[in-house]
Amino acid sequence: MKKPKRGCLIFAAGVGAVFAAACFVLSSSALQTKIANSEIQKRFPNGSVKKVSISPFGAEIESLELEFEGGKTFAAQKLSAKYFLPALVFGELEISELSLAGAEYRKTAAAPLP
Repeated sequence: MKKPKRGCLIFAAGVGAVFAAACFVLSSSALQTKIANSEIQKRFPNGSVKKVSISPFGAEIESLELEFEGGKTFAAQKLSAKYFLPALVFGELEISELSLAGAEYRKTAAAPLP
């Protein structure tokens, strides 16, 4: 009887360790920033972000730069949102706070006429 209990305990500890490692990796700001930059580069080849931090209770993006077709650009020093992600279990997501700091949108300057 001791061996099955011991096996279950070892299995549960292993699952717990894998879960903890996954949570640590997924909550890593460096990994989130790398993934975000990869996705931004797919859609905006000259776009970038300095730092991304996402958690179940909020998200923060620092130094976002995007370049659209035609030379239009958008830059923001900081974007942040506070929410309660576990509320999605009930089919709801309420953003309690949303802020944008240092935003700048530029159109291309018209080319000089000859």
